[in-house]
Amino acid sequence: MIIDIRKTVLRRNVRSFFTTIIFLVAIAMFLVSDLLSYEIMGVKKYNYAIALAAVYIGLVFYNAFRNYHYIYYNDEGEKIILRFFSLGYFTRKKSSIELRRKDFAGFMVEKEFFGLRENLVIFQKTANRAAKYPPVSLTALTKDEKSKMLGSLKSFTVMLDQV
Repeated sequence: MIIDIRKTVLRRNVRSFFTTIIFLVAIAMFLVSDLLSYEIMGVKKYNYAIALAAVYIGLVFYNAFRNYHYIYYNDEGEKIILRFFSLGYFTRKKSSIELRRKDFAGFMVEKEFFGLRENLVIFQKTANRAAKYPPVSLTALTKDEKSKMLGSLKSFTVMLDQV
């Protein structure tokens, strides 16, 4: 099975671009336009512009807090391949986990911050114990993609338990 969320990432980036444009136009309308009076219901138009900017900054921080990752997952060969990178503004380091199926030792899903973030941690068999890979954020996956991926990993765990 192959899971590639390229389309989801593209939709998210386009939505982010248009949201930015809409907020900038709205703020400019408040500041520049003479259509709006200097005060609306006793509040100056500059205060509305500041409030709108605060809402936009809040949305940006919320998305950064969720820690979305691009994910490519492939289990169709002899190896389990998981490629990922953060979609944040400042962290673009690309990472990859490639391990043979026989070296797969299991996985766990960690939930953080009241379930707003989910991280996948994969374990690999080593000579005398299991090594832990860095966590991968699953937040950008849809429920269907997440259940397919975790189901696939569970099937490898079950297969390992039977061997």
